[in-house]
Amino acid sequence: MTKNDLKFAFFVLATVFLISLFIPNAINYDISKINEKEPPLYLTSPLPYKNSEENFAEISAKSYKAVDLTTNYNFLAKNPNEKLYIGSVTKLMSAVIVLENAKEDEIVTIPKLTLHPDETRIGLKAGDKMKVRELIKSALISSVGDAIKSLAIHTAGNEDRFVYLMNQKALNLGLTDTHFTNPSGLDYLDNYSSSTDLLNLARYALKVPLIEETIKSKNYTAVTESGTAYNLTNTNILLDGERFLGIKTGSTPLASECLLALSKEKGNKILIVVLGSSDRFGETRKIADWINKNFNW
Repeated sequence: MTKNDLKFAFFVLATVFLISLFIPNAINYDISKINEKEPPLYLTSPLPYKNSEENFAEISAKSYKAVDLTTNYNFLAKNPNEKLYIGSVTKLMSAVIVLENAKEDEIVTIPKLTLHPDETRIGLKAGDKMKVRELIKSALISSVGDAIKSLAIHTAGNEDRFVYLMNQKALNLGLTDTHFTNPSGLDYLDNYSSSTDLLNLARYALKVPLIEETIKSKNYTAVTESGTAYNLTNTNILLDGERFLGIKTGSTPLASECLLALSKEKGNKILIVVLGSSDRFGETRKIADWINKNFNW
């Protein structure tokens, strides 16, 4: 055996020795972490796979994206990181902030509000009293501005402070293409988000029990503490409780039509967002239909 052969043999033995020291530790570490509790769903759920060569036909939306809720598999996307106006989809973040800072059964005294002409309302009057839960349902189901503004003032003292909390939460969630300037989603210059950010926000918001419950509701009767009832109808006309399960609409002159939706395709939940659309419901259904036809799990 030559001197070079000896050097090579020594190198191989040394390498094997080092591997034997470190690799088992790495393997044992990962396994121990996984075995501490049930493996996360994204490790055990089947991945979607495309079963055809059919491409998605273009739609009017400026931006869209669709992902598998469990695995985050990306089915399709167009301009997913473009910053766009999102209208009342903003109220989803507002609901998150309220429910992380106030209790559902807290009673809100409705303040004297100044509402923009474009803001919808159920007709709350200054001095009315209503539980947080009822106002959240009003804001998310019928997308009314008087409900979400009352909640913002109750939660943070004023709208500016509330918007600060919204933006801090966006930073904490890593929503780098998102900024808020009002709790309702009015067309202010710096109130924007992206398809990717909204899907990530939706994934987070769906873990909040009252939000997850509310987005499924087609109709609801909200009641003040004095007994005045307001009949609410969901602005999401796709919602059927079987295939389409929520979650939030948005529409303003600059945002055009927006929809953040949750659908169930072949037993699997899909998050879909369309922004800047001329037909948010039709185009969301078109995306869901294409996924249903062209993917299996």
